[in-house]
Amino acid sequence: MNKLLILFVTTLISTSTHASFYCEHLEEEKETLRQQEDYAARSSNPNDPKLLKDTAYTRAQVAKYTKYCEDYKPIEAAEKAEAERVANLPGARIGMTKKQVIEKTSWGKPNDINITITKYGKHEQWVYGQGSYLYFENGKLTAIQN
Repeated sequence: MNKLLILFVTTLISTSTHASFYCEHLEEEKETLRQQEDYAARSSNPNDPKLLKDTAYTRAQVAKYTKYCEDYKPIEAAEKAEAERVANLPGARIGMTKKQVIEKTSWGKPNDINITITKYGKHEQWVYGQGSYLYFENGKLTAIQN
């Protein structure tokens, strides 16, 4: 597996972890709300301002976390599907065009492109980070550096 793919999958995992945070804490907040409501029902002073304020805050947290969790589920599913699709793509091969590398390999688009034009033609270095580079001469892949 090339370094770019590892970086891509790691990024997706950390993004998904953000959504998981809300979904996991949603259950905790719901439990806290149940406990607060039970306490209020048994309390001798169910209209205690602090109790009402705490319960209102927790209810707002439950609503916020529910929205975040529900809003993110389709995005999370799409990100997971894209990560699986990219993971199943082949690596780059010498002789490929730039378009083939972008559309048909796990490398995708580079983070940066360095261009050198000489009397022998146009040379491009595609920079992917983590020490990974692709080199093109006149539009064809000529070297891969990991």
